[in-house]
Formats: sequence, C-alpha cells, structure tokens
Amino acid sequence: MTLAPAPRRDLYALLALLVLVKGWMIAAISDVFLYGEELEKGTAAKAMLDGLAIDHHQLAYHYYEGGGFVISHLKALAFLVVGENLLAHKLLGLFTCALVMSYGWRLLAHHCGRREALTFGLLFIFGPRAAQKLSLLSLGIHFEAMFFGVLMLDQCLRLMKSHLGEDPTRALLRLGIVSGLGLYFSYQMAVFVGGVGLALLIMRPGIVFSRSGSFGLLGLVLGALPMIWMGALVGGELFDVHGRSLVTDKSRLDLLGTFLNSVYAERGGFGLLTRIVYPLAGIAALAFALLRGGLVPRFLAAIALLWVVAWIGSGFILPEHNYAFDWMRMMPLWVVVLLVGSIMAARMGRGGTVVVGSLCVLGLWNTAGILGEARPWSPFQNLGLLQRVKGYHYLGYVPKILPHLAGERAEQLRRLAEFDEPHPELLHADLAAMGLTDLDQDFAADLQLVREIGGEQHMGWVRGLGRRLVRATKGDVARALAAADGMGQELGDGLAEAAGRVGSDWKVSPESLSAEVTAHMASPRASAYLLGTGARFVRSFVVGPGTFSYYLNLDAAREWIAQQPPATREHLTRGLDEEWARWLLD
Repeated sequence: MTLAPAPRRDLYALLALLVLVKGWMIAAISDVFLYGEELEKGTAAKAMLDGLAIDHHQLAYHYYEGGGFVISHLKALAFLVVGENLLAHKLLGLFTCALVMSYGWRLLAHHCGRREALTFGLLFIFGPRAAQKLSLLSLGIHFEAMFFGVLMLDQCLRLMKSHLGEDPTRALLRLGIVSGLGLYFSYQMAVFVGGVGLALLIMRPGIVFSRSGSFGLLGLVLGALPMIWMGALVGGELFDVHGRSLVTDKSRLDLLGTFLNSVYAERGGFGLLTRIVYPLAGIAALAFALLRGGLVPRFLAAIALLWVVAWIGSGFILPEHNYAFDWMRMMPLWVVVLLVGSIMAARMGRGGTVVVGSLCVLGLWNTAGILGEARPWSPFQNLGLLQRVKGYHYLGYVPKILPHLAGERAEQLRRLAEFDEPHPELLHADLAAMGLTDLDQDFAADLQLVREIGGEQHMGWVRGLGRRLVRATKGDVARALAAADGMGQELGDGLAEAAGRVGSDWKVSPESLSAEVTAHMASPRASAYLLGTGARFVRSFVVGPGTFSYYLNLDAAREWIAQQPPATREHLTRGLDEEWARWLLD
C-alpha cells in the first residue's frame, strides 16, 4: 500500500524530532554510553578491519548473538565513515532507533490510521527513562531485533486481512524470511515467530495448509541461513547462552517477587511514580484491547501476553532491575505494548488525548532528567571529544574471543596482538590482564609467558599482570607491592604500576580508591603504584562505567586528584594523563 503524502510527512516530522532529542542526548554525553558490551562489539568490528588471522565467524562476541555479530559488521562500516570512535556507536544506535520507530509507525499507519501512528511516534520518543537510554545503545540484541519483530507483525496482519482471492505466496515468503532473520538476530523473536504462526493457523488455516504455505517454510529457512551457517561451524555453542537453560527449577513466584521488590521497594518520588504509571497504562491498554479492540489490537495484545508467559516460564528472568540496562530484555514487550496503547488511546477520543498528553509530559520530564545529568550546553565540544575517544575496548572482548580460538594460550595471544593499535602498550596490558586469568599456573610462569610473547615489548604486558600478582598474594596489595620491590628496578616498577591498575577490588568507587591511595602512599614503590592508580581512575570512571559524573570528564578527574594527599598528586596526574592519551585516537 502506498502511503498518502500527509502520513509520510508525519513520519518525516517524527524522525526530525527523534534526531533532535536523541542527537542532543548524544551531544550532551548523556548516560547512553555506559555499557562495555557496546565497545566490545566495536572491538570485533576493529578486528574485521584490521584483518586479524582469525576465522571470520570466530570474531563474534557471542555465537548465540546473531544480532550482535550483525551489529559488529555495521560498526565496522561506521568506523570507516566517521572513525573508530565513540561517535560511530551512537550514530549507529540513532539509526537503528529511527528504524524501529519508522516501521512501528508504518504498521499503524497502514493497519489503523494517522492518529494511531502519530501517537506511537510521540510515545516512542518520549518514553520511559530506561527505554530512552536503551534505544541508543548499539548492541544488536533485543531492542534492534524489534525491527524484525515489527515486520513479522505487519506481514502477519496483512495476511490475516487479505482477501480470499489474493495469492499469499509472496507475503508468506516475506514473512518466512523476516522470521528466520529475526530468529538469527535474537532468540526472543521465537515468541513472535510462534505467535504469528499460531495466529495464521487460527485465522487463516487455508493459507497455512495451501500449496503457498510451503513458501513460508522456505522463507524461514532462507532467513535462518546465517544461523544455520553459524551452527554448522560451531555446533551446540550456537545455543549456549552463558550455560543457562531455557527452563529453571527456581520458583516463578520467588523470581517475580524479587523482580517486583527490586522495581518498587525503597523507591519514592518521581521514580516510583513512573514505575507505577507506565505499567498501569500498559495493563489498561492490553485489557481494553482484548475486551473491546478489533483484529489488530487484539492480535498485538495477544502477542504481548504470549511474550509475558514465555518470560515468566523461561529460565531467563532477570530478578534484579536496579539499572536502566536491566530492562534491555523487556524492550520487545515495551514496543508491542506501545503499539497496542497507541491504538486504544486514539480510539478513546478526548480521554485518550489526555492520557497521551500526560504520558508525553512524563516522557519529556524523563528526557530533561537525562539531559540534566549530562553536559547539554556544550554540544559541539562534546561531539569533538566523542570523535577523539576510541570506540573499542580490548579488556572485555579478550575473554569472549579466547574460547573461540584453537592452540596454546601463547599462540592465541600472539594472534590477538596483531590488532593495529596506535598505543601497543594499551593492547598488551589488556591481553595480559584477561588472557591469563583462567590459567592454572603460578606467577613466575605468568612472567615467563609474557616475556616469551612480548619479547622486547614485554614490559607493556607486565603492566597487565596486576590481577595475577594481587591474586598470588591473596588479595593483599601491600604484599604485592613488597613482592614487586624485590624484583629489580624496571620489573618492580612495572609490577607496582600493574598493582595500582587493579587494586584489591574491581568494584571500585572514588572513595575506595582514595582510601587505597592513602593506605599505600608510603610504599617503596609508591610512585609506580600511583601511576597505575591514576590509570585505574581513567579506566574505571573516565572511560568506564564506574560513576557517570566522571565519564569523559577530565576536569572532574583532576578535582578528585586535588583531594588526594599532596605527595601523591604528581604521580596520579601523570598516570591519569598517560592513560587518557592511550584512549585517544589522535
């Protein structure tokens, strides 16, 4: 169906609003960056561009994440266009966000009307706080998979509403292809595949069992070819989701109780209000659709309920929801409920307008809150910074790819050392930090291994041995520094710096790091240790997810250093500056 000019102009207006709002979030360096998996999939993209001597499929972040592998390819293209930086991730996230909204709008514009489609677009842009953040994370899972989810729903509705005399062959083939691709992208799409299949079986059995029905199966196989290809290469690992089972023997009531407790307990004010209003609005929309809706809202509501049943019955309920990212798996449900709610609100007349207006105001308040936590008044300076900071992170990617590689550990690490990294010491330290963690050997063997692999550059690898050194001293940093002090000047300083880069606990806060500085500032190797601590501050907070107020904020980092004992500041500053330089592309 060709859309009329007016609805198409509506879409353009919504896209302009989306780009304005989401683009401002990006340019303000809002809390839409702080998840390491995004950069780790960027590291897979860099591996593709750098031509590592590794089979292509082995570069995948996880074999079971088809969408994650696809997004790594798209990140590689984005890197070629704008550079291997943080901005590339956010531009790709903005693109996929616009794609999901556009096809949700298209579904409602075709099957319902202009009012419903406009409502969907506005509530999509000004949605719950978590949804606004998650829609800009470029991960290739759950949220992005709803591009295929919406296409499946649209194709199924077209088939259910088609006339008896129409040939359904092409439509079934398209539905099959989209379903297969969706399954490859995210296993959550199995709920949608099952839902549309069941709907067609009930509503249009003649189509399903006709000769054209075989084209639907053919399309499913064609769409699933990437998954079949990956399965042929890796076997059962394709379905290994962190070793978890599809079912669980844990009590569903206990899991749901923990979930509800994490959502509502010990919360108040505006945050609690939003966690009450949005679920109530969604439940009301689903109930209204099932009781009084027509074909389209009832079908969509049934898909939403099927998803809820699958979520409760699966072994993948995430009981704790304390952070925005914890809601990632529920993004498919949010999109479908939003489709249903947009239809029912449009049919309520003036009352629906009041509800939509109230939700938009609430969403706009969420947007203002996200921007208010960031730096919204220096967008061009921030964008320049996003162009300079590296969009990849070896530390998180190494433990994901190592199990994919054959051979001895030394051989594996040599292959990974072939990244085209302008600061080799950054790469080497991360390879040592994560490449030796699972080896059952003593620290002397660790040193021997990095000397063998690193050769003349082995000191760069030594800086990544902090975790192994502290582990060898039972978590006692003071003992680790004493051990380093007995290993000669160069090696001792390198190991003391390595200890400073990790400390005694990976769950670090600015306060706990200050306590560590005070505790170890009198060590004979304090200067080297403090260099590592300054680097640790960068990795944990300035480019890491530790505390948002420090993210990409060197001024705030220097303020923290200014609060430390005077004797430590010079070394902390040097460590911070040197590590920050390693994270810049220029």
